[in-house]
Amino acid sequence: MKNSTVQRVLQRTAYAALFGFAAASPMTASAAVGDPLGPSVRVPTDPVFEQGSAQIARAANGAYAVVWSQPSDNPDGSRSTNIFARAFAADGTPQSDAFEVNQSYVGSLLSPRIAMDAAGDFIVVWSDLDPSSSKMQLFGRRFDAGGAPLGDEFAVTSSESRIGSYAVAMAPDGRFVVLIERLSQLSASLGVVALGSSTFTVQRYDADGSRHGLPILAGGRPALEISVPLGVPSSLPPFLILGTNAGAPAVAMDTAGDFVIVWAATSALGVVHGGGFVATSETDAVSTYLPATHTVYARHYSAAGVPTTLLPMVVDSVYTTNGAYDAAYVFAPRVAMESDGDFVVVWQRAHTTWQIMLRRYVDDAPQSPIEVSGGIDSATVAVSDNGQSVVVWRQGVPDSDGSYVSRAMARVFDENSTPLTGPLVVDATQSGAQTLPGVGADALGNFVVDWDNTTPTGEPGTYQTTVYARRFSGS
Repeated sequence: MKNSTVQRVLQRTAYAALFGFAAASPMTASAAVGDPLGPSVRVPTDPVFEQGSAQIARAANGAYAVVWSQPSDNPDGSRSTNIFARAFAADGTPQSDAFEVNQSYVGSLLSPRIAMDAAGDFIVVWSDLDPSSSKMQLFGRRFDAGGAPLGDEFAVTSSESRIGSYAVAMAPDGRFVVLIERLSQLSASLGVVALGSSTFTVQRYDADGSRHGLPILAGGRPALEISVPLGVPSSLPPFLILGTNAGAPAVAMDTAGDFVIVWAATSALGVVHGGGFVATSETDAVSTYLPATHTVYARHYSAAGVPTTLLPMVVDSVYTTNGAYDAAYVFAPRVAMESDGDFVVVWQRAHTTWQIMLRRYVDDAPQSPIEVSGGIDSATVAVSDNGQSVVVWRQGVPDSDGSYVSRAMARVFDENSTPLTGPLVVDATQSGAQTLPGVGADALGNFVVDWDNTTPTGEPGTYQTTVYARRFSGS
C-alpha cells in the first residue's frame, strides 16, 4: 500500500536524511495529529496593524513563508499599498524580518500569491493596478529560503485592462507556472447580446526564473449572454436569457512539472424579468433566478502542456431550477498536488446550508467526494507526500457570550480521505474576526495555518487588521 505505516516510517527517515529534520516515528511522536506546535505568532514586524490578504506556502523540509499587502512609504515620499513577506524555519524561527517584495511603485500592489519548492525557495506574484489607466499588470520575484532575493522583479504580463484571477504553483526543483484568467467582452447595441471570453493561460518558468516556451491555453470558455425581450416592454419586461461563463481558476504542480488546474463554470437558460446575467459565484447566481448548471472542473497537464485526459474531469456538478435559497451551487475550487502527481480538490457547495467538499484523484481516477464541514467560505487545501491532506476554511463559531465569531478552521485527512481529526478551531482564544485562512504542509504532514485577523481599534467604527500563523502536528 502506498502510504502504509511502515512506508511512512521509511519515508520519514529518507526525508530526514535529505532535508535534515527529525524522523520521529508516528508511534512515538509526542504530538498527535492536529495538535498545536506552539501559540499563534504575529507574522509582520510593523507595529502598525495595516496588513491583510495574506497567503502562505510551505516546503517539504518544513520551511515556510508568508506574503501580504500593506500601506507603506515609497522612496519618492508617496504612500501606497505594497507587498511584504517573511520567511520562517520549520520550527517557526524567523529567518528574516518582514521585507518588501516589490521594487516598483506605479500603482496599488494587491493580491499576492506565493509558491515554494522543496528547499524553501519561493516565488511571489502580485498585481499592480495603475489608477490613472485602470490597467493591471502582474509581476513576480523569486527569493531563497532565508528571504534573500534571487534577482529583480520581472513582468509576468504586459499592462492589460481585463485580467481576472491568477495563481502560481512551484515544483520541488524550483520550476514554476503562473495561471492567468484573461477576460474580454463585446456588447451589442441595446444590451441584447454580450459576447466575451474567460480564457486561462499558463506560462511555464524554469528554476532560474526564465520563461519556458510560450503561454499554454489551458481552459476557459466563451462568455455569452443573450437577453431577448419577450412581449410588450414594461418597467420589468420578461427576458429570455442564454448564458455561459467560467472563472475562479487555481493551479498546483508536481515533481515532474505536471500541473493541474481547476475552475468553476455556469451555464444557464431561462426567462427572467428585467434582464439578468450569468456568474460563477453563489451570491451572483442567486440574483439571476435562472435554471442553471454549476460545475467544478479539473484538468491535468504534462510538463509539456499536453492534457493527460481527452476532456476536463468533472469534479462536481449540480443543476438548479432557479436562484432561490434552496437551490444548489458549486464554486470556488482549490487544488493541491503531491510530488507523484496525485491531487486533491476542495470546493464549496451552497444549498440550504454551506458545505466544504473534498475529492482526491489517484492517477487521474477520482475517489468519492466527501464533506469536510459546513463551512462559510475561503476553503483551501495542502497535501503531503505521506498522502495526508489538510483543509482550512472560515466558519462562524459560538463565542462565550453566545454570539458567533469568524474563526479559521482546519481538518486533516489520510490518503483515503478518511478524517484524522474533527474540525479544529485554529485559535479559539484570539480576539477579533479571523478571515482568509491559508495552509501549507511539509513532507511529513505537519502544517501551518495563516489568517487575517481584524479587531476594533478602540475608536468607534474603526478596525485594524494584521496577519497571524500557527503550526500544527501532522503525525
